[in-house]
Amino acid sequence: MTIDVVDGSGVTTDMQTAINEVVGAYDTAFANPITLTIGLQGASCGSCVADSLTQTGSVAYGSAASSGSWYSAMSNYAASGLSNPTFNTAFASLPTNQTAASSALGGTNGNVTVTAANLTALGYSVSLGTQNFATATGFDGVISVNSALSVGIPSHGTIPGGTYDLVSALEHELDEVMGIGSALNAGHGYPNTPFAEDYFRYSAPGTRSWNPSSSIKAYFSIDGGTTDLANFNQNPSGDYNDWATANGGCSGAGNPLPQDAFAASGQVPLLMCNSSTPDPELMALDALGYDLANTAPLLALDASQEAQTVPEPASIALLAPALLGLLRLRRRVV
Repeated sequence: MTIDVVDGSGVTTDMQTAINEVVGAYDTAFANPITLTIGLQGASCGSCVADSLTQTGSVAYGSAASSGSWYSAMSNYAASGLSNPTFNTAFASLPTNQTAASSALGGTNGNVTVTAANLTALGYSVSLGTQNFATATGFDGVISVNSALSVGIPSHGTIPGGTYDLVSALEHELDEVMGIGSALNAGHGYPNTPFAEDYFRYSAPGTRSWNPSSSIKAYFSIDGGTTDLANFNQNPSGDYNDWATANGGCSGAGNPLPQDAFAASGQVPLLMCNSSTPDPELMALDALGYDLANTAPLLALDASQEAQTVPEPASIALLAPALLGLLRLRRRVV
């Protein structure tokens, strides 16, 4: 995979260093033969560490036989040779047609919101338009780092107090540009059109969760809800596609993850749980159609930074090939 980065205004040397490290690791880790284009800029985003504007499109859920549908694209990817055991397990857990998909998430409209980058990974032809940092057209997504906050690159597992981990913030936002997201977030048409990742959201084995109530547990699973890989955030102050803070995940109880909804300055999560198991957000990308074929560069990035923190997301959705939608996610740090 190749991720091209275009610098906008306000980009510092630290931002360039951090994005080069993250992109270099992701390029080598994912085997998809695609090129993605990311914009990077320094900008004010309130209390966030970073946020992102992401191109998306809406496609029919369909079935294996319905050309151009999301399920058909996932089925074709499963047969392409790029898929791996994580994807194959996740794909096998999906409803097999549009009617079943609508029923699985409480009568949704049978369409799926997919990021432009994820559509490209699944073989769609995506036209991004003319580059514009303000609207994210011309990019798969634009990541903005908050110039008003103290951010830095961790060293030997530590970062100065009051400073937010820039590497982790960029990982978080890049994950969302690539495909992580939920329609439960404000502005995404809830409860009509789920994000692709929403089909891996469970409240119990065999039961998908489509309820943002803070009294409901929702978790990420690729095997029909049997295995809880990480709990989703159900606090409306954060994004529903992020992890509940310190919920454990594969990193262990109390250990922060890059895709956590909330975290304090000075924290340092890792991309890999151990030498063979990636954090759940990377498994989610795998389930959505990215072939995580080489974890060595992720381990190397962990070793060089010795960890990361929690960024801020936000995703605006726009277009993809014959697809539209203007959507926005926003995540806050507390």
